[in-house]
Amino acid sequence: MLALSDRGFDCTVAQLTSAVPVLEQAAQLRPALVLLDLNLDDADGLDLIRGLRSIGAKLLVVTGCTDESRVASALALGASGWVSKAQPFERLLDAAESVMRDRPLLGDARYAELIQLGTARLEAERELKQRMAQLTVREREVLWALSEGESAGEIAKALVVSLGTVRSPIQGIL
Repeated sequence: MLALSDRGFDCTVAQLTSAVPVLEQAAQLRPALVLLDLNLDDADGLDLIRGLRSIGAKLLVVTGCTDESRVASALALGASGWVSKAQPFERLLDAAESVMRDRPLLGDARYAELIQLGTARLEAERELKQRMAQLTVREREVLWALSEGESAGEIAKALVVSLGTVRSPIQGIL
């Protein structure tokens, strides 16, 4: 906070790891800039970006996440840029200052590439959620068990149903 203050930032620190307090604090404080991690204890930082942008905050993602498509999704949702937690602290300060002064952190071509990647990832997630919503409760149970590595026979035994009863939801999933 002192380093940001030395650069002319009016700082308030709210080190929160849960989604609800982040949005509540932001609505009260109306920050110009939010440094946001993508990995919160009970939420995905991506889910906070729209809410934070709606109050007018600029967002700088500061994350240890190495999944470029998640960072790209943050940009596609409206984050101004990102800095890896592995970068030197001075890089974080420079990035925060650049975002506040509306200076780009990336070249136009790289930014466009990441926006395209992020938009594609967000669309794929939306489609997956739509498909999941169409599954029956039993199909979701079976899908979960399959994702945990259980075989159809193991699932049938755990659910106390016949193998044929488990294969039907598997066909529905497929």
